[in-house]
Amino acid sequence: MVVGCASTGAQQSLGEYLDDAATTKRVQVRLADDATVGGQGLGVEVVGGVAILRGRVTSSAQRSRAESLVLQVPGVRAVRNDVVVRP
Repeated sequence: MVVGCASTGAQQSLGEYLDDAATTKRVQVRLADDATVGGQGLGVEVVGGVAILRGRVTSSAQRSRAESLVLQVPGVRAVRNDVVVRP
């Protein structure tokens, strides 16, 4: 069974899709639990082990911290940090 991934157009197996969904959940929890970036309302999606971060933060330190935290999550191979800094 193959499941299409709407955001990238890539094809994933059901197992890959489920792995990415579980990794996305772990990333969300890691970000929410962090005192520096928690509560910022960042969005995340993991596709093929690549975490895509979106949203706004108020400092470049928060942006960097979010990326650092995500890279520590098992299942994340890389991060595409599309977070915007708006003081």
